[in-house]
Amino acid sequence: MWKKLVFFLAWIGIFILSIFGFIYTLVPNLLRIDTNTLTFKIITLNICILYFIITMLKLFSLFTKKEGYKVKNENGVIYISEDSIRSIVKTILDRDPDIKGARIKSGKSGGKLYVSVTLEILSNDNIAEKTNSIQGAIREELNSRLDLNVDRVEVKISKVSVRKEPTV
Repeated sequence: MWKKLVFFLAWIGIFILSIFGFIYTLVPNLLRIDTNTLTFKIITLNICILYFIITMLKLFSLFTKKEGYKVKNENGVIYISEDSIRSIVKTILDRDPDIKGARIKSGKSGGKLYVSVTLEILSNDNIAEKTNSIQGAIREELNSRLDLNVDRVEVKISKVSVRKEPTV
């Protein structure tokens, strides 16, 4: 949340700078600055136009909905949201009692689907085998349920704990 607030304030600052730049180059008498060289005004105007365009693009991109994923079949096109993918991955991970605190991200990279999972593992088993089985289960489930070919499944382990064996 903190990163988003700082990023938002930075974009507001860029927007305000671009507006002041427009005012300075188009109506310099309002700001009372005595730099009347044409080159300085042209460079300032170009920078301000660039900042203004970047700000507007970012502003409009905040209000556009992500398209999701398309699956084409003989009956037409099916649109699948990222929330649906995260929900299915969450149900896969919830089946395993050794996995806790999973954070799931999905997206497109170069037109191919990827899934990234950050989790905590509580287990005495081999961690490499465990992550391979998680990757395979996610890839297989998304392919069988949604007919999505997942290019890459990343499993990041944030914490590994050893399960305590009950003493008899």
